[in-house]
Amino acid sequence: MKTEKELGQFRALDFDEEDILFSSLVRYHFEREAMEDLEKLNAGEFEEQPTQASRKRVEKYYRREHRLRILRHGYHLLQKVSVFLVVLIAGFTYLTISVDAVNRVVVNWLTEVYQTHTHLSIELDDSKVDLSNVKINWMPEGIAVQRLDSSITFTSFTLYYNNQSIGSIICQNHDTNMSLNTEDAKCTYLSLSGFDKVLLIEHEKAISILATKSDIIITIIVTRSESYNFSVGEVITILENIEY
Repeated sequence: MKTEKELGQFRALDFDEEDILFSSLVRYHFEREAMEDLEKLNAGEFEEQPTQASRKRVEKYYRREHRLRILRHGYHLLQKVSVFLVVLIAGFTYLTISVDAVNRVVVNWLTEVYQTHTHLSIELDDSKVDLSNVKINWMPEGIAVQRLDSSITFTSFTLYYNNQSIGSIICQNHDTNMSLNTEDAKCTYLSLSGFDKVLLIEHEKAISILATKSDIIITIIVTRSESYNFSVGEVITILENIEY
């Protein structure tokens, strides 16, 4: 325990503001001094003039401590927010890398564009889906569907209107190479829920749509004629209602 002589020597030291604010040792002794003055003040041991000086010293000290507590609280809060942001950014980075990797590995489109056509190679991951169970759940009114071939890996349908063939649907679950007629055509990549990629090819007299998921490749080709003029919306609706 400090003697009165030691405390007196300590009180005589000339500390500046920086020492008091940032030195833990000085702050400790300054607190002791303030508490001693407060006890004497409450006991009535100070005369009027020293009492006012002591009161100001105590109030000054507590104001400082209040500011320091606010700063420490803000610093700890900032630390927590920083950790949260780091975790959040890391999570988004992981998701971005993972999704991008899935798109590259599961469904890989290799496209070569020429003046008259586009050669497309599509690589799927190992698909175990049984395409013999494919169902076409929606068709425009008056359009009939007939299944031609059906197997575990390949299924095809023909579309009829007034007993005339006006289109086809092909479903595959293996890697494939195909040549698409893109001469004088409008080609658009669509973003449809549930599909990795969708390519829409619009000719004056035909509409083609090629779509892929992780386990299936779907190709729809329909003609536009005076007897029945397919719309793009109808072809997309057919695609979205294919079940397997």
